[in-house]
Amino acid sequence: MQDFEQAATWYGKAAKRGDADSQYWLGDLYYFGTGVLEDRAEAAAWYRVAALQGHLMAQHDLGGLYHLGQGVAQDYTLAARWYRKAAIQGHAESQYWLGNFYRLGQGVSKNHATAARCYRKAAKQGHAESQHRLGDCYLLGQGVSKNYATAARWYRKAAKQGSNEAWYRLGCLYYSGRGVSEDEFKAVVSFRKAAEQGHKEAQYWLGRLHEEGRGVKQDYAEAARWYREAAEGDHEEAKHSLGKLHENGRGVKRDYAKAARWYRKAAEHGHAESQASLGALYLEGLGGGDYDEGVEWCRMAAKQGHIVAEHMLEFAAASVATLVAEESDDSASPGPIDPEDSEWDASQ
Repeated sequence: MQDFEQAATWYGKAAKRGDADSQYWLGDLYYFGTGVLEDRAEAAAWYRVAALQGHLMAQHDLGGLYHLGQGVAQDYTLAARWYRKAAIQGHAESQYWLGNFYRLGQGVSKNHATAARCYRKAAKQGHAESQHRLGDCYLLGQGVSKNYATAARWYRKAAKQGSNEAWYRLGCLYYSGRGVSEDEFKAVVSFRKAAEQGHKEAQYWLGRLHEEGRGVKQDYAEAARWYREAAEGDHEEAKHSLGKLHENGRGVKRDYAKAARWYRKAAEHGHAESQASLGALYLEGLGGGDYDEGVEWCRMAAKQGHIVAEHMLEFAAASVATLVAEESDDSASPGPIDPEDSEWDASQ
């Protein structure tokens, strides 16, 4: 700590003499509270005086402070201005963030073509997130002509640097055969790379491919494992799929209560298929719910256009109507004959 305090003293002296590097490093010490008390406003002040002298990292970090509202009031326009100054000097991270600002229209007018140019400049320097974003531009045709093969090329570059989103996108391209030859095995490999880094959509697809036996040997237990990973990350389709495995006893022990629990988790977020499946369990007296609850869940699914739920409601209504009719017939039938009743006395 004493060394940092001495560094702050010497940086302070040089900074006051106008040395841009010292001004920047003094700002860093104030930002992190190293050798001095943490003071983001003081950090911003020193970054600014260095940035005004053209110090690249000071320009980038000052942009970051305005971006996040640290030590200064959040201001996307000023953030974009300082990111641009650093980007012009070739700073890849600033080029990336400036690209994001143009893509989202933050602090600048939305312009996908300019965003793509920013991403390309950073991507060519090996910036992984920019490579992934440039792949997105080609995938979606935003700011550039749509080109799946070029998208795959940039995703591959980002994936090699460990980008989980790029691995996921690459898996989707291999699965669908867009821009690359369709290859379900390579799709599995790509999804696994992303899934192991916590990518929820990749975890769901890895589970689905294991369940269907596509690109990999069919394995319901492995499917359940990946569905659970995604479901615990709040992936609605994974919740439904895991519920279905519990209902059918595939890869897990058949357990209607657990099936209903996973269906409900998705159903409560508006997942129509889960609403219908939960309703079906309850209508059959399974999973711990009652008949009326089953009808209500089917009704909610039907409102979203779920055809099977509509049929279940029709069947439930018909069953109730039949039951009512049977009860009505029973009440209208004569009671047991009283042999003492003179009306039925054969002697008369």
